[in-house]
Amino acid sequence: MRALLQGAQPQDCLRVLIVEDSSTLAGLLQHAFAAHGYRAETVGSVAAAAEAFGHAAYDVAVLDYHLPDGQGDALLEDFAARRPACVCLMMTADPTPELTLTWMKQGAADCLRKPFAPEYLLALCVKARRARALLQVEDLLEARTRQLRESEERFRSLLQHVPSVAVQSYTSDGTAHYWNHASERLYGYTAQEAIGRNVLDLLIPPDMRGEVEQAVRQMAETGLPIPAAERSLLRKDGSRIAVFSSHALAQIPGRAPEVFCLDIDLTDRKQAEEILLARTDQLEAVGIVSREITRELHLDTVLQAVLQRALALLKVPVGTVYLWDEDSQRLVPGAWQSDDPRAGTVRLSLDEGVAGTVAHERVGRIVNNFSTSPYAITAQPTGMPHTAVLATPLLYGDRLLGVLALNNGTTERRFGPADLEFLQLLAAHAAIAIENARLYTTTQQALADVQHAQGELVRAETLRGLGQMAAGIAHDLNNTLATVLGQAELAKLTSPSPELQEILALIETAAADGAAVVRRVLEFARPKGTSPLAPCDLAALVREALKFTRPRWQAAPQRRGVTIDIVCDLPDLPPILGHPSELREALTNLFFNAVDAMPTGGTLTIAGRVVERGTGGTTAEQWTGNLVESSPPRHQSTAPPVHADGGFVELTVTDTGIGMPPEVQAKLFEPFFTTKGVTGTGLGLAVVYGILARHGGRITVTSALGLGTTFTLTFPRDAAPSQVPGAPPTGADLPPLRRLLVVDDEPLVRRTLVALLRAAGHGVIEAPDGATALALLATTPVDCVLTDLGMPGMSGWELARTIKQRRPPLPVLLLTGWQDQAPGDDADRQAVDAVLRKPVRLAELQQVVEAITCPGEPGAGGAHR
Repeated sequence: MRALLQGAQPQDCLRVLIVEDSSTLAGLLQHAFAAHGYRAETVGSVAAAAEAFGHAAYDVAVLDYHLPDGQGDALLEDFAARRPACVCLMMTADPTPELTLTWMKQGAADCLRKPFAPEYLLALCVKARRARALLQVEDLLEARTRQLRESEERFRSLLQHVPSVAVQSYTSDGTAHYWNHASERLYGYTAQEAIGRNVLDLLIPPDMRGEVEQAVRQMAETGLPIPAAERSLLRKDGSRIAVFSSHALAQIPGRAPEVFCLDIDLTDRKQAEEILLARTDQLEAVGIVSREITRELHLDTVLQAVLQRALALLKVPVGTVYLWDEDSQRLVPGAWQSDDPRAGTVRLSLDEGVAGTVAHERVGRIVNNFSTSPYAITAQPTGMPHTAVLATPLLYGDRLLGVLALNNGTTERRFGPADLEFLQLLAAHAAIAIENARLYTTTQQALADVQHAQGELVRAETLRGLGQMAAGIAHDLNNTLATVLGQAELAKLTSPSPELQEILALIETAAADGAAVVRRVLEFARPKGTSPLAPCDLAALVREALKFTRPRWQAAPQRRGVTIDIVCDLPDLPPILGHPSELREALTNLFFNAVDAMPTGGTLTIAGRVVERGTGGTTAEQWTGNLVESSPPRHQSTAPPVHADGGFVELTVTDTGIGMPPEVQAKLFEPFFTTKGVTGTGLGLAVVYGILARHGGRITVTSALGLGTTFTLTFPRDAAPSQVPGAPPTGADLPPLRRLLVVDDEPLVRRTLVALLRAAGHGVIEAPDGATALALLATTPVDCVLTDLGMPGMSGWELARTIKQRRPPLPVLLLTGWQDQAPGDDADRQAVDAVLRKPVRLAELQQVVEAITCPGEPGAGGAHR
């Protein structure tokens, strides 16, 4: 401790090191320290701080957390080891409790949240100075106590010259024995008045007397000091003073034990705390105002909010927010509060009045003698009673936005530096809000574009993830359905019972329906491609969409006690050209909208009809130029010209719901337009519009409030004749028997397939993986290999490629539950002779096996590549 004291600076030359990469904040702190007589130095990096600390003895180090070359807390342990007496303070914009605790363990004295008032740092420096002085005195007392046997008077003289610490000594009964000059200044009693009197009577308030007497007795009995603490003691005039008091028992040779008391005046710290508390309240108010005004996007509202908050927080009645007009080169009132109606008509040029001067100099200004100052210009409304003006510029970067000016009106209010600092902080936030409001209108279109692109991207990613998940589920379900279907067919082949045959037929039907459900799920989840349009059965698509949306139009309303009836009027409609999955999506969106429009129940009617060319008012020439009768969305998808020589198919979706007014119908197909609040995205009908456009169709809407809504969808009719796939071979056309190798890692699927093929008369061997299959092929001749796609160790593609390398003529049939989302490039697909998707029926399986094992026969081979 002695070494530290010897190397310390004088109390009035406290040295401070500020480690902050922001030159603005560093300059502000350095200026604040210099204004109070402290030597402050600034550096902007961890490396520079370490170098500076190695060349100078600093008493206080203020460290920013985020620095260009590292984190400020990396310096804590190094500083503590090299100079334990140095007070280290961390500062950051968002200190967490965990981070603060870590810093305290590393040696930090405190943690500051940005922004903060420089006065708070000064208070902490005062605290550091007082603590250092206390350590110095305590150390000196310790040294002089060892020398009391030689010179008690030297000890007393030393204590008399400690200006900042009041020192008293008293006997165990409280009689004052020593009273230094600092005690005289602190408590108002001279040494002559105090010595010989009871210290407890002089300094201890009545409410603390019993507690202090007990503590003194315990100290006399045990010899242990009274813990140092902050106490409120009495002065001679009866007032109270806050001190940091420390009591210790000293045994002086040849004399009775004495209690030495050291008191440090905390008045400065208390005042600093009060200033800090007031500034904290102001900063919290600025934070609240900032959140309020930044939520607003309308300029007038922002200006009024800024002005009202400034008037309320600074407690003045009159003020104006001026905006800088580039065209006229003048300050124009944007918001004002004044009893004079002419306050809103003032126009100020640069250097005119307080506001004009502030705008020109771009520096805030306080004028507390306004009426006699040169700023009392004639351009101001006459008769204004105010005598004090406070103004600060509104700056966005280096660009002038305006001026925020306040005055005291008829009050006696005067402004000080703290008021200007607060108004400048408020103005910084206000300038951002004003600039945001100004830019709001011009960025509307750009924001809409970004939102549209983002929505499309999110939707695409969602569908991609849904497709991947659905593909995995489909693979597992298809394997299970393959087992069920195969076992049912196997049982039909071996059971003569008609009753059992009927039950097995039902099981087959259920398994096939399950496989169809899996395919429909995949079609709904699969991302939309650009494949050519194919003939579609519109009536079937309507029925499928109704099945998928059943929970929405049946189950959910019934839980609310509401009924929605479905009426379908779909006569024999000719095929249309389209993508089934996209058309189902469009129908689903329309059904959902219709259900939402009938919260109390109603009827949803879907009707279709054929519109021949030349009838119904729509011609081929009108078709491509009039996609939708309502206002089209901004981002319009264009479709290639459609030749509607075969006429059109029209589908109407009608609900008996609440209907829509004309202004809603005009924006119905615009992206992100919704009447459902937070529950709607505004993309459903825009997606429907896009789908119809891609199909060369159109969509129109008719609606009236209280009378329901009808959407009419018109599609070009497929002019080509329908083609019905051929039926599978019957039992009379049995294929020849083959020697087959079945490879599948799923035991149930493999055993079912093997049993089914054996029941059909084929010779079958099996393998659980690719390696076993290759070993069997080396010793056993077969006519065809049937392999699963997804297997551990070696996939179906890898097995097929290996077989083709070793025995090119051997046919390979790939069985997969991955539908058409199975991986594999062109080289992989060239290695197999056919691909079948699980579950597969025996008749289809035999047909494909016969085709790939008899390539010379008509119809064999190529159709299954």
